[in-house]
Amino acid sequence: METAHVKQRPGGGLLKALFLWPVKVSWKIATLVERSTGILLALILAVVLLLIGMYLTSTIIGAVVGLPMMAAGAVLLLRALY
Repeated sequence: METAHVKQRPGGGLLKALFLWPVKVSWKIATLVERSTGILLALILAVVLLLIGMYLTSTIIGAVVGLPMMAAGAVLLLRALY
């Protein structure tokens, strides 16, 4: 039985690392916050960030700040739960 070899494009690992870099950095920051404050406080902070981000996103001008705030709250919430 022969195994099929898949050719990878040159630089594919670099492109993958470039796109996953923000995810890795945000996960490491969320881990730092969760370890510094504890799980319960990280959960409360995540919910507060999500709620404030939703409120700011409801205004057009605040969407610039609200969307990243909601993303940070979601990552922190996932980190605190898992």
